[in-house]
Amino acid sequence: MGRLNVISGLDGSKTPFLRGVLTRSLQNCGLSFDDAFAIASKVRNEVSNLKEIPAADLKRRVLHYLDPFSEEIRRRYESPRHRTGLILVRSPDGHTSPLSRGGLRLKLECCGLNADKAVVVAAAMHDDLLARGLTEISEEDLRTRTHARLRQELGDKGASVYLSYEAFRASGVPLVLLVGGAPGTGKSTVSSQIAHMFEVSRTQPTDLLREVMRVMIPERLVPVLHRSSFRAGEAMPGAEDLRNGDAALVGGFLAQSDLVTVACEAALKRALDERLSIILEGVHIHPRALPKVPDPEAIVVHLMLAVIQQKTLRARIRGRGKDAPDRRAARFLDHFDAVWGLQSWLLAEAEKAGIPVVENSDREHTIQEIAATIMRAIVKRFPLKTGKPSPDRPQ
Repeated sequence: MGRLNVISGLDGSKTPFLRGVLTRSLQNCGLSFDDAFAIASKVRNEVSNLKEIPAADLKRRVLHYLDPFSEEIRRRYESPRHRTGLILVRSPDGHTSPLSRGGLRLKLECCGLNADKAVVVAAAMHDDLLARGLTEISEEDLRTRTHARLRQELGDKGASVYLSYEAFRASGVPLVLLVGGAPGTGKSTVSSQIAHMFEVSRTQPTDLLREVMRVMIPERLVPVLHRSSFRAGEAMPGAEDLRNGDAALVGGFLAQSDLVTVACEAALKRALDERLSIILEGVHIHPRALPKVPDPEAIVVHLMLAVIQQKTLRARIRGRGKDAPDRRAARFLDHFDAVWGLQSWLLAEAEKAGIPVVENSDREHTIQEIAATIMRAIVKRFPLKTGKPSPDRPQ
């Protein structure tokens, strides 16, 4: 696709068409990222052979794809003036920053609203403030209004979760999320979304740490490090005698994990020295080789992702190779029995250790379940009484 310019109907000026800009615009109207990105991609494909397009024509194409959605979303897209009002949030020290509906939406999702509902509620709260003529609001007033709205949506108990979350955010206590799971279970995708929701600035895949170690340590010295997690046993001494059982699979994996755990602990230490939250994700995160968390104040949450249907896991691996050919999906599929055996062992270990297993069959449900698990840990550290006084209808 060559460069496509959008021609303004007001003055004839031209601006480049950018799928990312259209995606964000649709999110601001109330769509989830997935829906907004899908529509922006379809529109881009429709106009891929054009060099210029009138803004009115572009809007018409977008509106066509908004037909299945609510009238409110269409209204917001058709009338952007209703969603451009700037509201400043004033901190206790007097500094101000623009109120972000996206940021408010993420808080609502963290506290229990599903993604679609959170978008609608965040937009409604923003519009209500504009309708009241407010151009500036204190952080405390915004918290009060948000708490009141969550009481309407989730009841006292659900709203108290929000207060705990705000206490956690104000505390500076770092969050450490450890996400394990076999290859193909969606660890990277899920971790990326959770990092966005909880504003975690650092996400570290264990695969990347292993790659760095491979560069530093020659294969002749530590051959087990230079194999896939599910084939590491082939490099173990005496592996030929164990090839038909689980002993080589598990033994090799544990040997590799022990090595990678050293790098995991270094990554954790660096993040926590800087008081940053971090998500550490990868197959090497499992009960027998959990990295030590050097900060005793950190909130640590450990969970294991799983895909419990073989055909679904095969499809996930096959699809991942389609989207990212460098991941060499064929190699995983050629050794699928080993991948499946590794997952079975990981799940058994998680069950013995009392680590939550999250079935990743539906991404939205998975994200909600992980968010709820994190919030339970936060509420445990920052407990607040249910139904803390807050006006139901703030003026």
